[in-house]
Amino acid sequence: MERGGSPLKLTRIAGLAAGLAVCLPASAVAADVSVRVEGAGDTLVPRTQLSTPTASVTKDGANSCTGSSAAGALERVTGGDWGGTWMGAAVGYSVERIKTETYTFSSPTAGNFWSLWVNYRPSQTGVCGTELGTGDDVLLFPDCYGGGCVNPSPLKLTAPRTAAPGEPFTAKVTEMIASGASVTEEPAAGATVRTQTAAFTTAADGTVEIPGQASPAELRATKPGRVRSATETVCVTSGVDGRCGTDADRSAPTVNIFSPKHDRARYRRGPRRIAGAVSEDPSGLHHVKLRLNRMYRNKCYAYGSRSERFRRVTCGKGWYFSIGDRESWSYLLPERLPRGRYVLRAVAIDGSGNRSALRTGSSRVKFRVR
Repeated sequence: MERGGSPLKLTRIAGLAAGLAVCLPASAVAADVSVRVEGAGDTLVPRTQLSTPTASVTKDGANSCTGSSAAGALERVTGGDWGGTWMGAAVGYSVERIKTETYTFSSPTAGNFWSLWVNYRPSQTGVCGTELGTGDDVLLFPDCYGGGCVNPSPLKLTAPRTAAPGEPFTAKVTEMIASGASVTEEPAAGATVRTQTAAFTTAADGTVEIPGQASPAELRATKPGRVRSATETVCVTSGVDGRCGTDADRSAPTVNIFSPKHDRARYRRGPRRIAGAVSEDPSGLHHVKLRLNRMYRNKCYAYGSRSERFRRVTCGKGWYFSIGDRESWSYLLPERLPRGRYVLRAVAIDGSGNRSALRTGSSRVKFRVR
């Protein structure tokens, strides 16, 4: 759909927005906003949360805009890596370069420029004249003007904040279509939504189902001729693991013993190294404990880490000893295990005090040394 064909049907050229604006000398009040800059081929500045500066912004050493304007937000998010021409007190700065991309008004009838949108609406006043308030969402991207110009519509991706592990969820992509100063939001059919590992296509209503994830899903939408969306993150949580601001962690980590090799293993020479791993836990790992029992000739023993030897105990009794707080753990015995039947138990305690359960074959293994 062609829009903005007439050079100054450019109310939408709000963009002349980013470029042509009145600078207001009012005192700046810091605001918490988000800023994103999309270039022609890739993102120049990903969506970044920031507070606008209170100091004024001066690009040519003489003329300034308020720090609370879009110019102030652009100055902070780019570290000052943008430039433009001062167009006079009634106009302010034009934005011509942001980082590595430059667009100037080289022709009065057709060309490209940096367009400025706030809260998915084109600004009518540009970087100096657009004063920002807390919660505002700022977007700059390359736009065009003149005959034959097809203005790119920004894509907006919405997805749930959280999802259950392994459960699919639905995301939706819409495109913001500007006509003069008004904007309509329409479903973006045929848009591509990418995660870290796969890509999916939206249906006619702009929706797409994303398969269940085991870890946070980072989603981004693209479509030819449109401005790519911001990256949205869907946090994966059980609701009781402390992730994503949910209830305190009440789920315990899991433990797997790798050495001895497997439950019911038999050895001609007793192993000396005990090793395993603990699953990642949102509360962090506090420590891992081991308990090693031995039976030989109908007598029972338990290993003590301080004495580094087996002591006689009542059968079925024993004690745990701590071996540290590493997820990939190992313990080296002072010597190879002698003959006997053994039971090795491994327990992990996370930062919230949750204790892993004993599971035969994984965190509780039996083995024999002949």
